[in-house]
Order: sequence, then C-alpha cells, then structure tokens
Amino acid sequence: EIETISLPGISTGIFGFPIRRGARIILEAVVAASARWRFKEINLTHIDRETAGIFAAAAEALWPA
Repeated sequence: EIETISLPGISTGIFGFPIRRGARIILEAVVAASARWRFKEINLTHIDRETAGIFAAAAEALWPA
C-alpha cells in the first residue's frame, strides 16, 4: 500500500509549462490516484513561495473550504 506521496511542480519552472495549468493537472492526478490508494499524506513540493501560492489557489478552486 502506498501511504505517502510527494510531487514537485514538474516542468512548471525552467521548462516553461504554464504553471496554473500544471498545478491543475497535478492536483487532478492526485485526485485520480486517491480513488485507487488511501493516502495518509500528500506533499506538493515547490521551489518558491509564488509557485506554492499558485498550487494552493488551484487546490482551493478544486476543493473550496
């Protein structure tokens, strides 16, 4: 069983993939994987606060508080 995953914002930096689109795709993949595995912990890793903020906003859009 997979209990913990960690994902970086791959390609949303130096490779120039649109960061907001990348955030949405990565978070949707986490949702899809969660249907198969019951994660105890999911970590999204980023190199700066701006990227972390964009991912946080994308998460809020998918799962409003």
